This record gives sequence, C-alpha cells and structure tokens, in this order.
Amino acid sequence: MNDNNDSFSQSRIQTLQAILDCTDDPSLLDQSLPERTNIDAYDALAFIHSLLAIDTTLRLVKDTSLVDLYEYNQIHLRRTSIDTIGVSIADPPTLPTLVIRDDGSHVVFFTRKGKSYTYNPYDGAIAKNPDPNILRKPNKIFEAYSHFPSSVTSPFSLLKYAFRTDTIKLLVIVFASLLVAILGLAVPWITSFLVQTVIPSSSLSLLIQSIIPATLIIISSAICRHFQSLSLLAIEFSVNTKLQTAVWTKVLKLPFKFFQKYTAADLMMRVSSISTIRQLLGNQVLLALLTLVFSAVYFVLMFTYDRNLAFVAAGVTLVSIVVTVFLIHRQSLLQLPKAKAYADMADFSYQTIFGMPQIRSTGSEPFVFKEWTSKISLATNLDRRIMYWSGLLSSFNSIWNPLGTLAIYFYLVYNFILSPGQADPKQLVQSIIIFVPFYSAYVAFNSQLHSAVSSLSSVASQAVVEWDRAKPVIFAQEEQGYSPSAVMANIKGAISFNNVSFIYENDSDFLFKELSFSVQPGSFTAITGKSGCGKTTILKLLLGLYEPWSGSIAIDGTPLSKLNIKYYRQQVGVVIQSTRLPPGSIFEIVSAGKYYTEEEVWHALKQAAIDERIQKLPMGLDTIITEVGSSISGGERQRLGIARALISKPKVLLLDEATSALDAMSQEVVSKNIRDAGCTRIVVAHRLSTIQEADQILYIEDHRLKATGSFHELVAQGLLTDSLTSYTS
Repeated sequence: MNDNNDSFSQSRIQTLQAILDCTDDPSLLDQSLPERTNIDAYDALAFIHSLLAIDTTLRLVKDTSLVDLYEYNQIHLRRTSIDTIGVSIADPPTLPTLVIRDDGSHVVFFTRKGKSYTYNPYDGAIAKNPDPNILRKPNKIFEAYSHFPSSVTSPFSLLKYAFRTDTIKLLVIVFASLLVAILGLAVPWITSFLVQTVIPSSSLSLLIQSIIPATLIIISSAICRHFQSLSLLAIEFSVNTKLQTAVWTKVLKLPFKFFQKYTAADLMMRVSSISTIRQLLGNQVLLALLTLVFSAVYFVLMFTYDRNLAFVAAGVTLVSIVVTVFLIHRQSLLQLPKAKAYADMADFSYQTIFGMPQIRSTGSEPFVFKEWTSKISLATNLDRRIMYWSGLLSSFNSIWNPLGTLAIYFYLVYNFILSPGQADPKQLVQSIIIFVPFYSAYVAFNSQLHSAVSSLSSVASQAVVEWDRAKPVIFAQEEQGYSPSAVMANIKGAISFNNVSFIYENDSDFLFKELSFSVQPGSFTAITGKSGCGKTTILKLLLGLYEPWSGSIAIDGTPLSKLNIKYYRQQVGVVIQSTRLPPGSIFEIVSAGKYYTEEEVWHALKQAAIDERIQKLPMGLDTIITEVGSSISGGERQRLGIARALISKPKVLLLDEATSALDAMSQEVVSKNIRDAGCTRIVVAHRLSTIQEADQILYIEDHRLKATGSFHELVAQGLLTDSLTSYTS
C-alpha cells in the first residue's frame, strides 16, 4: 500500500470533489476535476467516507480487503440485514449502506438533504431516488459509521457533529413548534371574542362560529405535535446510533494506559455522558429556546391588552424565575459529587458480582456488605440533599403562583378603585372583559417562560457536570498506530528490541533498561526470569499496548510506532495469562467477531487439542460459555484461548503461561500443532517442558537482559535452576 500513497491521496481528493460536485445535481462524471489539497475540510461528511473507501478499494488497492480499507479511512463497518435497517421506498437507509452483490459488484446507498442516492464506484455515477428493493436480494449489506471527529472541543461542537445530517428534521420540529405557538395565540383571541361578543349577544350562531375554529385549532395543534414527535423520534434514533458508534469506535482506539486510569463502571458512565450531553443540549435546548420565544409573543399580546398590568405580571414572573434559577444552581453543585458516588457504587457492585466465588470462599460477605453500605449511604445522602432543594423549589412554586395571581388581581381592583369612573358599572364590565383574555395570555406567558428558564438552567447545570466527566474520553489521544499515515504492512515475523527501557507511571524504578534482542521469522523464543522482572510487559510492548520509555521496537525493520496498529495486531495471535473468555457460544468465542466458517473453527479447535471435547457436548459449537468460563475447566479455557489465537493463522504468536493449566500430554499435542503452524513464537513460561525446545531463551534479572542462548547454554551457566519448575509427569 505504501507504493500507492501518491495515487491514493490523489484519488481521495478527486473522489471527494466528484461527490461534492454531483450531490445537488446527480449525473455521470463527465468533466475534469480540479485539484484539492485540503481534504480534511470534508471529513465531517460521513457518507463521503464510505464512498471514498469503496472507490479506493475497487480502483487502487485490490489486494487489500474491503474492511481494512474502511478502517484505513476511519470508517466502522458493521454487517447487518434488511430487517435491522428497515428499508422501504419511503424509508431509505439512515446510514450509508454498502451492498455487495453476489457477483462481487458494489453499490452504496446514502441520503443527502433528505433525498436518497446510490453511488456506483465503477463509473462514478450517482443516481437519485434509487429502487431500494435491491437490498432485499441475497446480498451482503454493511452499514458505515464515521469516526469521532477531532473538531469536537466543546458541548456545542458535539451538537454540530451529532445533528449535521438531520437539518431537515430539525426544521420540521421548528416549523411544527411555530405552528403550535401561532395556533396557541388564538386561545386568548377566542376567549376575548366569547366574552366581548358572544356572551353579551346571547347568539347561538356566534357560539357555533367560535366553536368551529376552536375545534380546528385543537386538531391542527395535535397534528403539528404529532409531526414534531415523529421528527424528534427520528432524530433520536439516527443521532444516537451515529454518536454512540463514533464514541465507541474512538474508545476502542484509545491507548491501553488510558483504561488503567479508570474503573470499568466509571469509564462506562463517562462514555454515556457524551450521549447525555447531546440529549440535554439537543432536543431539550431547542424546545426550550422555542418556548422562550413564544413566551415573548404572549407578553406582547398581554401588552396590547393592558400595558401597566403586563409589567406587573412580568414582575411576578421575574421573581419566580430568579428564585428558580438560584435553587436549581444549588442542586447543580451536588450533581458532580453524585455522579462520582454512583460511579464508585456501580464499579463496586460490578466487582462484587464478578468476584462472588472468591467472596464466598473466603467468607468476606460482611466486609463487602459494609463497603457497599458506606458507598450507597454517600450516594443516598447526596440524593437527599438534591431532593431537599428540589422540594424547596416545588414549595416555592406552590406558594408563589397563587400569590402572584393574587397580586395581579389586587392591582386590577386597586387600579379600578382609584380610577375616576369607579362607580360606572360599564367600566367594571369593560375591565373584566379585557382582563379575561389578558389573564389567559398571562397564564401561557408565565408557564412557558418559567418552563423554558427552568429547563435551560437545569440543562446548563447538568451539561457542565456531564461535560466535565466526558472530557477525558473526548480529548484522549488515540493510539499512534491509528493515524492515516500509519503503514499497513504484511509482516513476516522478524522482531528486534533496540535498547528498550520501560518504567510504569508512578513507579520510581525502571522495570528494565536497555533491553536489546532480535527474533528471526519462524523461530521460537522463550522469556524467563523471576516474577516481576517484566516478562509480560515485553509482550505488551510487542502488542503496542505500552510505549517504551526509550529505545525502539522494530517489526521486519519497520518501527512498531509507524505501523497501522490494528492491521498489525490482526497478524499477531495472543494468549495471555489467566485467560478470560467473553460470554457467548464457542463458535463466537473462537471466531472473535470475525467471519470464519465452521470448518475453520473446527480446525483451530483441533490445533488446540480440544475438538474432541467440543464434539461430545450436546450443543457442539453452539454451547454457551459464561463470562468467566465457569462451565469449563481451566485447561479447556486455555485451549479455547489458543484456538482463538490460531484461527487467524498469525505470523507472530505471543503466549504468556498459555499452557500452565494443561497436563503434560495435552501440552505436548498443543505445542506440536503450534510448532507446525510455522509462525514466530514468543513464550513467557517457567515450565521446563515449555521452553527446553526454544531456539533462544531470554533470561531477565536485575532490570536487564542478563543472558541469552539455548536451553543447554543457560543451564551450563547455572541461570535456570531457581527460576524454572520441572514437570516430569
């Protein structure tokens, strides 16, 4: 792929320009394309990413898989079915959808400004209003998700990213809200008409004439609210799917050290905070701002009825708003401690459930219950304090609203008493006639303004808290190996450490210093030494989970830091110490989310010497394994881990005490199968039978590589006596 860098970049530029030129007026590409040098300006358009990946796949790098090219262009590809995307003529795919036909050809469905298009990467044609029935044929269908952009630096830039493709739906919401507000303005007018005209005239025909428009207004308002709800629902689905996928795509690309800073439950809640911010600042703020505008319209209507009375009513509402904002602010001061307390409690609950066998076996239930009680007490106390301020707000509103209404009535009566014609009954009737529609407008003004300010205050306080918790995830830097400049190389298995030193954060001493060694392709290297000398850390460095403090690691002569880390890891098989299996069927566990046939899975199980055991199970490959693999033995769990590592035919295999739970006979069979695989093997072990056939052994002691050589050479130096355990059975 390196040989095509120039043509690859130029194709990206041309493809982007072609799509932009044809979006508004889809047609065949029949014109020369001007050069573009700043392609990053278009990274915000998700559908362009998918079209770009297809174009490069078909025209430039035919030897690279489609999925790899999507990943290279920072696109997450998920295989789906027609049932999950719900395609119809009136409901096209929400996300860019790739269709791979049975004949191997490709087509992309996407939407732009509410219209449906297909893109044919073979001739560059973009067709408008395509027939979606093509998706119902037996084809492979993938949905494409864009990556989380680096341009997100504030809550509002997060909103811009989340809602950028839903402009039409947002306009529908605004338009429907405007209609509801305009129709709502008719309520005071109808009230005034009833009081001033219908009731004095005692006319049945006028009453019917007023009922008909009132009924139409109610029906029209209901229809507008229905479309508003449908648009909100559509936005909620598309935005939440896009944002959550982008966020989790980023989380999966964060460096290993990031996950060591937070507990699992705390990190989960921080990730969910990003969607919470979108919900708070998205739909709620939009509706609150519209409500704020409409309340101003009602105030103008009040002003036209009685200017002085309108100012009195505004003063009553202003006092209510000031107190409401103050009380909500007091609640907001407790939101961040509450979020932290619930994160700690959730993590403790998770750890308790996961460690229940150990808790039961050691009789630690009283200690666990005491710790859980202290954590839930803290969270409950914060809840109680928040509810206290919330109760004060409710009490204030229940008292102030009647008092405010009483103040308005008092001013009306007081003003009438002081007026020159106070004894005139006609003036009294006229004042009442004016006051009735005025009060109707005041109720709408007060309720909508109070609701808007309360919502905005609450949203602002919650958004600050959620943003504070989400910032570590949003601003975390992805692993260097995910950058567009990273090299996608097919490795052979040659490895070299060049003066590598490493120290863990918050540690004062180096784990090891100036470590240098080389591994030849297809060779067997064993790493041994006393516990804590850094054997497992070397494997993590090879995987790119950690970065060296100094020195460099090279794979086939290329620095590991310059390789596309995902593509590299796909060529490395790993079995870590104390293998933990994810929940799922044996087929799902071994295939690890990739597309393998049953024959390939059975072959991997045979290599791990566990195929006969699986065949005896009633459900075979469909047997469900629990999260901690409690339904199988430790040795079987290790062998499933080995099968999962071998199924991809790795070029490099890293084993960390991977056969420690196997008996001697099983270990011999597994070792032979691994040896026959012909890949580069690096094994961490203390077991004599594991490392005695190694081509070279690395012996680490006192933070350094003390010796390297064959088994017999190190034994002759007396270095392996204390660090190995011999198994003869």
